[in-house]
Amino acid sequence: MANVSEFVSRLSMKVAVVTGGAQGIGEATTRLFIKHGAKVVIADIQDDLGQAVCKDIGLDSAMFVHCDVTVESDVENVINITLAKYGRLDIMVNNAAIVDDGKLSILDNDMLDFERVMRVNVTGVFLGTKQAARAMIPARRGSIIMLGSVSGSIGGIISHAYSSSKHALVGLTKNTAAELGQYGIRVNCLSPHFIPSPMATNYVQDHPDKYSKVYTNLKGILLRIEDVAEAALFLASDEARYMSGHNLVLDGVFAGRVPSYTNIVTNISYAIVCSCTISSFHFADSHILTVVVEALEIEALDFYVRRSPVPNAYTLAINGKNPFVVVHTSLVELLSRKGEFGFC
Repeated sequence: MANVSEFVSRLSMKVAVVTGGAQGIGEATTRLFIKHGAKVVIADIQDDLGQAVCKDIGLDSAMFVHCDVTVESDVENVINITLAKYGRLDIMVNNAAIVDDGKLSILDNDMLDFERVMRVNVTGVFLGTKQAARAMIPARRGSIIMLGSVSGSIGGIISHAYSSSKHALVGLTKNTAAELGQYGIRVNCLSPHFIPSPMATNYVQDHPDKYSKVYTNLKGILLRIEDVAEAALFLASDEARYMSGHNLVLDGVFAGRVPSYTNIVTNISYAIVCSCTISSFHFADSHILTVVVEALEIEALDFYVRRSPVPNAYTLAINGKNPFVVVHTSLVELLSRKGEFGFC
């Protein structure tokens, strides 16, 4: 069994930069890295929050530098300050990200909003990786971590801009890992499921119990910010010394549970269709609809579905009653409006 000193020293003598480290996943990662012996530079646009975190942790271990990740000179400045103070950079965590308004229809999406998300979530990570590589290549060592999302593995669960940006990070991870491996630099992506963090939706924060029932296959377990920080610690440490170009997904097998029916599970809402009758086949993959039933918090013994006259929709009956048309929209939207459909 490892003793306490061995546990704490997983990042002993390491120096890390964490973008977006003033709150949420970035803050949790900063605190955990320092607990395990690292020095951390927080790069963020939230000056007051970042400085408060550093003061709380201890200025001997943490330092704050103002940084807009979309401005290359800001990112370059963070790396230069880190090298000037510590003489090295071992770990780069590209965590800073934003979300848009969450408009699900591409017809409702504004180009400027799309570009804003891509600029922070993709260009910002590109710049962080580029500047970190500049410092790491001469040392012939380093670990670069991209903070992705489960929405970078599947489609239909969040807005086009955010999903596109997180898909892009997986490609950037693989491409930079292929190049930088010759210098001993590892590049990996960490893709968590949605968690109740400051950037999560109000619904998720207000209804964590319902949220956990819908978005996980690990019943009774809700993903925490600290879980993501622990995964980042693993990728940053020598324990992952031969892992590179990998997308480490923390989703409780959400994306892998029903790969061929993801859209049916994750993009549904209900509208009553009074004229509909159910006389079709029993749905073989009823476990898919079990997710729906659990989300609605109702009991059901049998599921019957058939294709609806509505494009890309299915008709659903629970216990042979209450026919509904299943259409594509957000499952969070379904839960927030389920009272309108008679489920309270």
